[in-house]
Amino acid sequence: TPGQVGRPCAVVTADIASELGIPDDAVVAFGLIDAEAGALGVMGKDFFDTMDLRLMLIGGTSTNYMTFSSEKRLIPGIWGPFKDAVFADIWMHEGGQSLSGAALDAVLDHHPAGPGSASSEHHRVVATHVLEIIEREGPNFSPLRHIVPDWLGNRSPLGDGHARALVTGLGVEDNYRSCLEHYYATARGLVLQSRQVIEHFNRFGFQISEVSLSGGQLKNELMRKLYKDALGVTTFIPDVKEPVLLGTAMVAASAANFYPDLQGAVAGMSPNFIRQTPDPQSRQTYDKAYEIYLLLFETRNRIERLAKSL
Repeated sequence: TPGQVGRPCAVVTADIASELGIPDDAVVAFGLIDAEAGALGVMGKDFFDTMDLRLMLIGGTSTNYMTFSSEKRLIPGIWGPFKDAVFADIWMHEGGQSLSGAALDAVLDHHPAGPGSASSEHHRVVATHVLEIIEREGPNFSPLRHIVPDWLGNRSPLGDGHARALVTGLGVEDNYRSCLEHYYATARGLVLQSRQVIEHFNRFGFQISEVSLSGGQLKNELMRKLYKDALGVTTFIPDVKEPVLLGTAMVAASAANFYPDLQGAVAGMSPNFIRQTPDPQSRQTYDKAYEIYLLLFETRNRIERLAKSL
């Protein structure tokens, strides 16, 4: 029988304890994967009263969307549901977006006017220049370039590993502004697809109106702004740098009996959050961009269906 996350599994043996420099009676807990630990770290102390309302988004090289419910919900394009995967008698659902942060890396790596390589500093510089243009010109910067960002298939909502990206608005321009436009369009497309995933969850019993954000994408100020303004929901950013480590600590604290169970550890150890609501002045622009995204998404799907008959 599988063990329950956050309950004791064993104790460290004397030889391993000596090697690691820890007590030889240290408790080993039943663990969990990194995305699940990251979700624990950003759930919030009131999560179990608001499960149907909140989604945890962990954005890195790829993006995970984690939801939990007290009932089994079969959702196309969403992994699971997995009962007891993290909490006893609670179902976990997991959506995904492949090659998300890596898609922004690719713009820096390959655009003729880009820096030629992806690094934290290069992302910071390019994102800052995009934000400066948005400040001057408004969020309608790059109005003709739009992207369905399925560079490595569509995990959610389609569950189709063979789907591929669609880009519109390309020209012969290869200057730096073109690089900024493509970077912005890629970032916007990633966030708008996340918005689509949220709506997909909501068609199957959820009522998601809040998203807790974590992961490396939060280091990118452009992505932070787009998640705030284009996702269409209230977003929360934790005041902890490493939610995965915090979630892991919650598991350990439960196993060590600092809390009666894992739910108690989440309630007792959750960080504070910065609450963000969308900028109303940007709403119309991003609503229109989302309408374009959905049109391109359906057009891409139709093209791929027709292509299969060639």
